[in-house]
Amino acid sequence: MGIAALEATYLKGYAVEGSGWYYFIGLAAVLSWTCALGGLGTSAFFGTSLLAQLASATGNDQGKLKEITDYTYLQTRLMIGILFAFVLGLPFGHLSLITASESLFKDVVWNAELFTAMLHILAPFLLGFSTALVLAILERLIEGIKTTLGVGQPIQQHPSAPAKVAVAA
Repeated sequence: MGIAALEATYLKGYAVEGSGWYYFIGLAAVLSWTCALGGLGTSAFFGTSLLAQLASATGNDQGKLKEITDYTYLQTRLMIGILFAFVLGLPFGHLSLITASESLFKDVVWNAELFTAMLHILAPFLLGFSTALVLAILERLIEGIKTTLGVGQPIQQHPSAPAKVAVAA
């Protein structure tokens, strides 16, 4: 999928810029690139988790090994990883694809911008790899929105407004 996305960036050269096909090929390339990197990130998580479990496994830890190789768990985690990479990585997807395709055919310049370029390429991969990272990002976004809207905080009355007096009945 990732290779097809890289090739699609060059197919855009055969479509007239501004035409429907030009944008369709570009959209398909970015979507497939982002989902492919999310799937690769999730697969890397599977591999590292399995290796960590095997390295620390003793004879009575078979339950942990069955959990990490459970088909339903693997399928669910793969879907969640791809979904997180798709939803949160989509803003980085186009830049990631363009940066990766340009780095294949241009000389790599070792400067301060190289680290930024690597982060652009790896953003969808990291979002697919680390569920904890995605949940931390989402938690920060939700807290920022709550703070902005004042949700969850007691409503404070403006000091110049007259205070309501309870009337005894």
